[in-house]
Amino acid sequence: MGTTSNLAEAAQEAAQVVGLNKVAVSELVLSRVKDHGLLHTAGLIGGKWADVASDKSTFEVRNPATGAVIATMPRMRADETRAAIAAAHAVWPQWRSKTARERAAVLRKWHDLILERKYDIAAIMTLECGKPTGEALAEIASGAASVDWFAGEAVRVCGDVLEPPLRDRRMLVIKQPVGVVGAITPWNFPMSMITRKVAPALAAGCTVRTDEEGRGLRRGGGVADASLRSAPDTELLFHLRCFKEETFGPLIPLFRFRSDEEAVLLANTTEYGLAAYFYTRDLARAWKVAEELEFGMIGLNEVAITSEVAPFGGVKASGLGREQSKYGLAEFLDVKLAIWCFEYTGEAADREEVNDVVVLEEEEAEEEKKDGKSRRQKKGGMSDAASAAAASPFLVKSTDIGWYGWRLAEVKA
Repeated sequence: MGTTSNLAEAAQEAAQVVGLNKVAVSELVLSRVKDHGLLHTAGLIGGKWADVASDKSTFEVRNPATGAVIATMPRMRADETRAAIAAAHAVWPQWRSKTARERAAVLRKWHDLILERKYDIAAIMTLECGKPTGEALAEIASGAASVDWFAGEAVRVCGDVLEPPLRDRRMLVIKQPVGVVGAITPWNFPMSMITRKVAPALAAGCTVRTDEEGRGLRRGGGVADASLRSAPDTELLFHLRCFKEETFGPLIPLFRFRSDEEAVLLANTTEYGLAAYFYTRDLARAWKVAEELEFGMIGLNEVAITSEVAPFGGVKASGLGREQSKYGLAEFLDVKLAIWCFEYTGEAADREEVNDVVVLEEEEAEEEKKDGKSRRQKKGGMSDAASAAAASPFLVKSTDIGWYGWRLAEVKA
C-alpha cells in the first residue's frame, strides 16, 4: 500500500485524467475505485454528461459510516427532467425499430460490463449507501441476472391470433412498446432496483429516464408467527406506528395471536401488501393462509423470495404491476387489436351496429368513377383518419369512443 500522500497524488492525477475535480469526488473514492471512468458527478442527458444544474444548485453525497462528504453532485430539477424526457423521446423511434435480437445483444453487453466491474461498483455502493461489501456484491449479481433474464425475454415477446366470431375476418393481437418510461427507484437497493426496471423497458423497445429517491419507499410486509399464542389487545395494535408501516431501523415487532384467523386479520389490517411470511409444517394450513393473506408475495418457511425468475410486486398501497419473471415485460407493452375483414358485402355491413360508417355505395361508386373518384364520404362529419382512409383500398369505421377498425374492401368496377 502507498502512503497517504501518494494516494492523494494518485487520486488527483486520476481525477484530472477523467475530467473530475478534487472537490467533486473525494480522494477516498478515487483510491477505492480502480476504473475512474465509472465515476461521474453529473447526470446523463441525451448521451452527454450534464455536470451543472440549470439553477447551479448542488447536493453532497456522504459516507453514512463516517458522515464524510465523498462527492458533490448537481441537483437536477424540473428543467433537467424535461430535457431527459425529451432526449429519451427523440431516440425512441430508433430504439424501438431495432429487432428483439439487437436489443437483447445490447442488454447482454450491459450484463457483461456489470460483472467485469463488479468490485468497483461494490466499492461505490458501500461508500455511498453503507451496504457491506458482501451484500453489495450479492446485489450486483442479482442486478446482472435481471439484465440477462430480460435479454432472453426480449426475443419472446409475442402476440396472438384469436378465433373470430365470423368466418370472413381474422383477429390479430400485437404488442408494442409504450414509449418513454420514468423509473423512480429507492435508495436501499441502488443496483437491483434500477436493473429490474430499466432492463425490461429496454427489452420491450422503450427508452428510459431514471431517478433515485433519497429516502426509502415504504413497502409493508406482514408476519404471522405460528410460535406465539397469547392474545393481544387487537384494537390497540392497530394504532401502533410499527404495526402500520415498515420501519427502516433496528426494530422487529412481535404480535401474539390465538388462531390463524386472527393472525391473518392482523397481517391484512394494513394499507400495504408487498410481502408476508409464515412458518408451518401443515401443508393444508400453508395453502389456506397463503391464499387469505392480502400480499403480492408469500414466503412459506422462507424469506429469500426474490429472484429474476419470480414476479416481484405487491397489492393495495404497495404498488401496481410486477417486476422480474415472464410477467415483467407486461408493464412496458401496449396490447393492440387488429381486425381484418376479407371482403365487403352489404349483408356483412348490415350486421354491424356502428356510428358514422364510411360506406362505398355501388351505384354512387360507378358515378364517381367517371370523375376519377372511386369513393366518397357519407354525409356527416368524418375524422382526418377516416377521410384519409376513404381514399385508400380500406374502409374505416369509427365509434363514439374514438377507435378505428380497418376493413379490406373489394371495389367493384
